[in-house]
Amino acid sequence: KPLFGAPASALLSPAAAHGETTAFVDAAYEHSQVQGGGAAESPNFGAGVQHDFDSGWGVQADGRSTHFDVSDFNAGYASIHLYSALTPNIDVGAFVGLTDFLLNNGPSVGAEARVHQGQWSLQGSVGYTHFDPISGTSEVWDARALGAWFLNQDTALTPSVSYTEWQDTAFLDKQVGVGIGVTHRFNNGLQWYASYIYSANDSTVNGQYQVDTVRIGLRFNFNAGDLQTITNEGASWNGAAGMYEALARF
Repeated sequence: KPLFGAPASALLSPAAAHGETTAFVDAAYEHSQVQGGGAAESPNFGAGVQHDFDSGWGVQADGRSTHFDVSDFNAGYASIHLYSALTPNIDVGAFVGLTDFLLNNGPSVGAEARVHQGQWSLQGSVGYTHFDPISGTSEVWDARALGAWFLNQDTALTPSVSYTEWQDTAFLDKQVGVGIGVTHRFNNGLQWYASYIYSANDSTVNGQYQVDTVRIGLRFNFNAGDLQTITNEGASWNGAAGMYEALARF
């Protein structure tokens, strides 16, 4: 059951609470291994910028480019998020974007929320992507949650859970993912992270199979404060990114 089997066939001032801008650049390496099957290696590069307005509204733009050694192809996404603070501890938002993956490209939309209290934070999202492939139609539905438990202001454990469904005229793939990660930010703004995700897939073409994914990366944060501030108030909206990443584990 090779990875991608079914789809393949068918700068800034110091940050303050409001009215300021933060940004990041990111480089990561991901290895996904189908249990008993093929594997995919994928280096990727990303960036994001976020601005909080004095009114409590904010905007974030982010994107990523990925190269997959499987079939030697490139993929990517770009998105814009608009969000607002409901309370000092709760933000809600929505995103629109474009996703390019294999022979598919199309618009994405979604809704997001993030909440934090004390040592923990939680972000959840639902998303939808509509592809317009060479023939037929193709769409992706996604729901996910990413948590953070802060051991200190610059170190956190990051559990995650997700459900993604990719329906095409040629196949229907369902995926449940659970993961755990760790991340740490240094005083100079450099942040490293590592995560493991186990994905259980059910495909009308490839049957049932499991994927083990390991991801390691470095991120440089511009004017964003400590890791807890970045996660709770910075350029941390990840609904579009998470939906895009799930495609690589089908």
